[in-house]
Amino acid sequence: MSAAQSMTSFLRLASAVCSGLLCSLLINVTAAQVKSTLPMLTNAHDAHSLLPEQADLGCPIHFRAVATYYDNHIDARHGALFVCDATGCIFAAIPATPVLAIHLGTLVELTGKTGAGDFAPILDQPTVKIIRQSHLPLQAARVSLTRLTTGTDDGWLAGKR
Repeated sequence: MSAAQSMTSFLRLASAVCSGLLCSLLINVTAAQVKSTLPMLTNAHDAHSLLPEQADLGCPIHFRAVATYYDNHIDARHGALFVCDATGCIFAAIPATPVLAIHLGTLVELTGKTGAGDFAPILDQPTVKIIRQSHLPLQAARVSLTRLTTGTDDGWLAGKR
């Protein structure tokens, strides 16, 4: 994302949450100043809960999570990695190559920045460090098929009748 695009995204966000004198002061903020004030996110929930405009600013993120799905050939643009930590789950668009030794239940450390994503906020091209083989989350929220089809749940889920 260019500095101009970052600034545009930031100004849209600022105008949505503030008014009056504060907004007029924010117009003079540079893109570099915006990036330097973004908080470091440390879990999946905080990143996934961002508004698309906030995620598009490229908030820095660093956390450990368990891989629940990995496919390096799912999309011509990137590989796909879904991860869950104790707070929730999130999609990471990772480079298709090199192919990583990630399996269901692999504990990984992700470092990078957020992105708006095609559907919801994502981790955009993070570095992935494999820590060790772990296990899948032990508890899964039970949701109905009707609720599952709404797309509002993003965690480790189990179906119920």
